[in-house]
Amino acid sequence: MVCAAGLALVLLSDLAFTSTNGDTTTDTINKMYADLRLAVETSDLSRYSKYLHADASLRPPGADGINGKENYLSLMAIAFASANHQIKIKKSPQVTVLGDTALVEYVYTILRSTIDPTVSLAEGSFTQQETTADYLDVLIRDNEGNWRIRLHKWAVID
Repeated sequence: MVCAAGLALVLLSDLAFTSTNGDTTTDTINKMYADLRLAVETSDLSRYSKYLHADASLRPPGADGINGKENYLSLMAIAFASANHQIKIKKSPQVTVLGDTALVEYVYTILRSTIDPTVSLAEGSFTQQETTADYLDVLIRDNEGNWRIRLHKWAVID
């Protein structure tokens, strides 16, 4: 009985956690992803940074992983300096909340227009003008109740 009650709590956790304005956890995470898209499209590293966990991991396909928020941001700074990015949503973020962890799955097409072709990109960076990828992020709720990206990975599907 206790196990069933615990499972019910996990399954209903999206309804159990609401922000002060009445948003559910899923609403809050979807707003976070809208803000992340804006950060990418405006090359706003500061905006992007606020959603990363201190131990954030980036796992690009076919390349070594990047560990730690500062290393992750260094890669993003290079990407932002090299090109402008536009995001086309192919599949909106689907959120699964499991207590203080959430899985977010989505498919985006990233349109990249080069600003500076002399910038050397890190292995695993998008270099094509158009790339469609299937993403999986693992989020962790911090002590203040904010969601942070702990793991960001993708597989190119185009």
